[in-house]
Amino acid sequence: MLFIGFITTYIISYMVVAPELDNLSLYISSMRMLFLCIHLLFFISCIEHFKRWGSPELIYFYISIAVSVCAFYYIYDYNFNIASVINNENSQLPFVFNRRIIGFVCCTSCVYLSYRLLIDNENKFKWVAYSLLYISNLGLLLWLGGRGSFLALFASIIFMFGYLQYSQYSKLKRLYYLIFISMVTIVISLPLNVLEWNGLNRLLSDFTNADSVTLNQFSSNRLVLWSDALSVFRESIWLGSGPDAYRFMGSLGFFQPHNFILQLLVEVGIFGAAIALLLICKLSISALIRLCNKNENRFKVLVLNLALFGALVIQGLLDGAFYWSVTVMQVLACITALYINTYDSQTTGVSGQLSPMS
Repeated sequence: MLFIGFITTYIISYMVVAPELDNLSLYISSMRMLFLCIHLLFFISCIEHFKRWGSPELIYFYISIAVSVCAFYYIYDYNFNIASVINNENSQLPFVFNRRIIGFVCCTSCVYLSYRLLIDNENKFKWVAYSLLYISNLGLLLWLGGRGSFLALFASIIFMFGYLQYSQYSKLKRLYYLIFISMVTIVISLPLNVLEWNGLNRLLSDFTNADSVTLNQFSSNRLVLWSDALSVFRESIWLGSGPDAYRFMGSLGFFQPHNFILQLLVEVGIFGAAIALLLICKLSISALIRLCNKNENRFKVLVLNLALFGALVIQGLLDGAFYWSVTVMQVLACITALYINTYDSQTTGVSGQLSPMS
């Protein structure tokens, strides 16, 4: 019922504001509404698929392979392609128009691979494969320089290890190993950090100029952006200003306010945002309650899904993880998997059925 209520708030908001919009704004809002309808169908498909097959671990495994391919291609493209778009002047990369988008995907694969390495598994072939994938995926994440992704990955690893170790599904030596190969990856990636926004270059520049950099500059203008989004929100507090409203109402030229709560407040107002946050809290708390039972047969799957979803939420609070098509599909897949493994006791698939390299 909450989900239906959330969708209803979008429909009502769109119908209320549509007659008052100019042609361009109406087109943008209508395309966003179509976007939401397409992703609603994707969400329904995910529910049916995960009910039948269980947790989508195989999908995350394939994502980690794809990210590794991207990592090696970017090395080739920067060094051997004269017309490469990889430079200091823009945020575009091969395959994506904004490097943050692949950063969201890369963070997801790093969380998944961290989970695989933390599990007490003695299969040497899997261990080597996951380790190599983790090094290439984390190397790309470092190279992309997204601080929100670093924070999301760190928080997810702490959460996963805490629960897995407490329930004796992991050992302390697994965490030591994960820290070790993370340090190795940092060292390996150092020669590749040649641009201002690459990896440690960005972090070091932030801290070396700490005395002369304002908090807003340190946050990449997030504070000004959030303030502008709040100004747009005040224009229509209860029902919002319609789908994709910040894109045509914001004064700074951004597509979205880099915070999914502000994005919801602008688009569907207090009512829609409250329903969405209630959905997220209810699902997360219910999953955590199930985790209190260490003998729960879906314990490890729930830990993984909560960590993946938590990483996306952290990135959504600092960036556009809940806005772009690729990452909205990630969010919906995580929500669906979490919902199925939390509430649905009739799932026909076995959680390990889609485990890679089994």
